[in-house]
Amino acid sequence: MFKNFRTQIQVFWSLLRLDLMFITNGLLDKFINTSISCSMAMFVAKYVFVKLGIKSNFAAIQASSQIVSIIGWSVYSHITVFVMDWTSYRHINYLSTLPISAELLLIEYTIRNAVTLFIYGLLSVFIIFLLSYDVIMWFNINFFLLILILMIISLFYAFFGLLLASFLRDLSKFNNLIVRIMLPLWILGGNQFSFKTAYDISPYFAYLTSLSPYTYANEAMRYCLISNTQYMPIWISLGTLVFMTFVVAIFAIYRVKNRLNLI
Repeated sequence: MFKNFRTQIQVFWSLLRLDLMFITNGLLDKFINTSISCSMAMFVAKYVFVKLGIKSNFAAIQASSQIVSIIGWSVYSHITVFVMDWTSYRHINYLSTLPISAELLLIEYTIRNAVTLFIYGLLSVFIIFLLSYDVIMWFNINFFLLILILMIISLFYAFFGLLLASFLRDLSKFNNLIVRIMLPLWILGGNQFSFKTAYDISPYFAYLTSLSPYTYANEAMRYCLISNTQYMPIWISLGTLVFMTFVVAIFAIYRVKNRLNLI
């Protein structure tokens, strides 16, 4: 039994190392896409919204939430790759013939995508740093905490993407997934407002926003980049995200195993 487990771990690390060798493919495209998205969002937040009477500190709020949004929206490409593979290429069925359990195979599958999302996060932090040096006091930031937040957010959305993909029979329903699930979660997740603001409007509205994982990701990022007093305590936001990651991972692996008849 121990020998079999050791073999599975060796296969797991071999697959992961092989995937990570190609992780930087398309890095320039990732940088360009991230630059365009961050630049447009920060320009509107720093200059347009201020002219409309919105407080200037809104730019800092938008800067931190933009990093989270980049990671969250980047998972869409992973969902399409998942579904295309499951319905057409069936590459995962070939991998399932290797001496590795379906659980470890899907975890490796997801970690690879989490690393990609993490790279998107790092790129967005770098670009946001260049664009918001005058609204965020970067010299006060705990960068170890920032990296930890990026890692947890990336891992969560990687598993979340796997779970969402398991509900798609084919890509013809992909637009329904965006409009009915992802977009409401993003809007309610405090991209442009804090949990405290939601609670000040109505406690019931705050409870509704607490259903979105974006809320905890945004609160954690703002705690790190802006202030540790105005936003949700870091142990609550990160702790909830870690808990959500475990729950989503269990359901995602269970659904994908059943859908693809993996052993």
